[in-house]
Amino acid sequence: MKRSSTVLIVVMAMVLALSVSPVGATSSGYDLGGRTVTLATCPWQMTTTPLGTPGTYDWSNPDPRLQAHIDAVEEAFNCEIQVVGHSDNFGQIVEELQAGVMAGSYPYDMVQVYAWQEWGEPIAVLSDLVWPLDDILPEDYYEKLPASYRSTAALTFQGTTYRFEVLNSYAQAVGVLWNMDMFEEEGMESPYELYRAGEWTYEKMLEISRDMVATDAEGTMTRAGTAVSIGSNPQWFLSNGVGFTKNVDGRVVVDITSPEIVAVWEFLIDLYATGGGGEIGADKYHGGAAMVVDIIPFGPPPDAATQTYRWGLVPLPKGPHTDDYAAPVWQRHSGFIPKTVDEPEAIFELTQMLFQSREPYIEDMEEWEMDYWDNNTWAFDRDSFRVKQWAERNMEYVDFCGASYAGGWGGEGTWRIHSRIAAGEDPTVVLAEQEPLMQAYFDDVVNK
Repeated sequence: MKRSSTVLIVVMAMVLALSVSPVGATSSGYDLGGRTVTLATCPWQMTTTPLGTPGTYDWSNPDPRLQAHIDAVEEAFNCEIQVVGHSDNFGQIVEELQAGVMAGSYPYDMVQVYAWQEWGEPIAVLSDLVWPLDDILPEDYYEKLPASYRSTAALTFQGTTYRFEVLNSYAQAVGVLWNMDMFEEEGMESPYELYRAGEWTYEKMLEISRDMVATDAEGTMTRAGTAVSIGSNPQWFLSNGVGFTKNVDGRVVVDITSPEIVAVWEFLIDLYATGGGGEIGADKYHGGAAMVVDIIPFGPPPDAATQTYRWGLVPLPKGPHTDDYAAPVWQRHSGFIPKTVDEPEAIFELTQMLFQSREPYIEDMEEWEMDYWDNNTWAFDRDSFRVKQWAERNMEYVDFCGASYAGGWGGEGTWRIHSRIAAGEDPTVVLAEQEPLMQAYFDDVVNK
């Protein structure tokens, strides 16, 4: 086990201290009549501000510098601003939103969510609870965002935009981390080289994962080839160039028996078998696994024990039905504007100025980008740094990913499918039995 002398690790930071400053008190072109604007964010984001790394400032208790920034935005829009923490429970948000729209009164002008599209967005959109944004966003909106946040992944629903960047934080893709020290000790091929050659495939990852499994004299696994959770199956579909729904005459139709989907299930079941049950917990970064499928910004955690090893980063391997690598979104924090708001354009622009989400409120984008990559990533080498950049800038979303769990694909449903296929049952038959159950859910929630 070796400790790297060249490790570049900086704790996660979601906003930057050096490239932004309080805005001046110039008119925004909007007049909110002196009313109070209430913006709700996830509780742990209450110390995420555009003026410093998390914990430097607190929306609920602003120091003079942050207060001066708030005052300037209030003057520009003629309003008072409150930023409050709100539960991130999607069920609670939907229930409160439904009740508020029906009553014509909802306490928030903007709500930041992270698992919204997965669960709440179909209900909110189809019930006409939130504002569509395509006619509100400026034409150059995405061009003026930082490069890592220009992807529309997870911001749209059925082709229409309903969410937007707020704090430029938590755009999380899924990738594969590999223990470089273990690979060197075992004389294994470098995933970097395979990736660059276009040969980082299901077949190759499975081959390596099997070879990297270690056992003791009794045959007990002491090192997993790959730590992977079968709960992330829908994200993997993109790695084989496919989703699990299609639009037929405006109706969402579930298709989980295609050869592409079956190939994903077969690969993941074989890969899972190299993981000693897959869920090896904290040991996966402490010598317990040669490879880990994880959310890219988070792992490996920057603690002393973890840094015993060097870790590389590559995208998910590509399946047999595609020529392209994929960076599936795990989750993405973003904001929506409730239909109870009468001035959605003004609220959108206010959030952009307050949180300094895009140009011109980011005054020096080049400096912002430099600070972002200094503060918002770990990297053991230039290759992992480049892969992380590529992943954030090329994120994709599996339509109705989270809804698939509610439709019977999550929890016990996933384990049941996994167990039957792993036991030797025909995966097409097993998935065909599940398909009408999922379709019934989509017909009830989406196809009304």
